[in-house]
Amino acid sequence: MVKFIGDEVMWASTTPELLAKTAVDLVDHPKAREAQMQVRAGLDYGTVLAMGGDYFGNTVNLAARLVAAAEPGQILATAAVRDELPEWPAVVQEPLTLKGFDHPVTAYDLHGGS
Repeated sequence: MVKFIGDEVMWASTTPELLAKTAVDLVDHPKAREAQMQVRAGLDYGTVLAMGGDYFGNTVNLAARLVAAAEPGQILATAAVRDELPEWPAVVQEPLTLKGFDHPVTAYDLHGGS
């Protein structure tokens, strides 16, 4: 875990598989469901700038935009994540128009992967 941002959590990983597994664990956490929390996740994988215990860059910004676009219970991931997890069950979504990005972004719903 990197930090809390209001009611959001930012985490980083060296592998897309660990990112996806962590997202499923958070979205499906029994206590979150019990508390009727509307947990969602946005994942991207790529180069970041690490400074002072924080991370910056396009990868971070895109993940933040995806989590904002996700529905409760949904895990949206970029093609960069999907390409690294070809066996992970995923459903392609309609391209998303996201603030700060010139072109629509293709996202994949990874919820329910193993």
